[in-house]
Amino acid sequence: MKTQKTNAEHQTQSLSEVLPGIGDEIRKVLARKHLSGAWLAVRIGCDRTNIYKILRKKSIDTSLLLRISVILDHDFFGLYSREFKHSAGDSAGSAGLDENAR
Repeated sequence: MKTQKTNAEHQTQSLSEVLPGIGDEIRKVLARKHLSGAWLAVRIGCDRTNIYKILRKKSIDTSLLLRISVILDHDFFGLYSREFKHSAGDSAGSAGLDENAR
C-alpha cells in the first residue's frame, strides 16, 4: 500500500534537493578567505580530519553551524532563510495562509 506524501513532506524533500550541501558552502567560504580546514579545526578545537568530514556533509548540527558561522564571520543560516522565505511564500499563496500568521 502506497502512502501519499503530505505537502510539507514534499516541500522538505524539494528543499533538500535545491539547497547545496552545507559542507560545500563552508568550503567555498574557506577558499574565498584563503583559510584551510586545519585553520578551522584549531578554532573549533577538533582534529582536522573531522573538519574534512564536515566539508563532505550535506547537513550538520545547527550548533556546530553556528560556531562555524561565528568563526568565519559568515551567515550560513542565511542560505536556508532565503530558501525558506521563497518556499513559504509559494506555499502561503496556495494554502491561503496569511503572511503574519507565521
